[in-house]
Amino acid sequence: AGHHIPALVKGLMNELAKQGLLGEGQSSPPAAAGLDPSLWFHAAPYTESLLQTLGGNLSAVPDPRNVPLNLFYNRTYASDPEMEQVVLLTVVGMDAMKSAGELLHQILLPGSNNQSRSAEGPDSGFELLGLKWLPHLTRCQAREIT
Repeated sequence: AGHHIPALVKGLMNELAKQGLLGEGQSSPPAAAGLDPSLWFHAAPYTESLLQTLGGNLSAVPDPRNVPLNLFYNRTYASDPEMEQVVLLTVVGMDAMKSAGELLHQILLPGSNNQSRSAEGPDSGFELLGLKWLPHLTRCQAREIT
């Protein structure tokens, strides 16, 4: 699967450029604009140590008794770094895959496209730690999703 990484990164860069998300006035293909994909994406092979670095078992659910009741009141983000969680988002189906770029844009950069955003602002969205594309699911994976 590692040999697909350059094509995936190139496709992501092209899609981001097409939507003008690579910076001011960047709507041309990244290669033509001289953009280095390694400055935007870092690909790492899956290992147990990487899993532990990302927080351990990604399917584990936090104990709700440890979540303050006022955490979700009138806020769109967790102000306490200890409350940050790793989330696995699964996009399934051809229709969903066609709009996956738009979905990622809405999740990572919420708000209208006309607003100026600060990376430190409260509505700056989520931080993308990793992205994995599977062209086909195994039976076990499909059972987990459904």
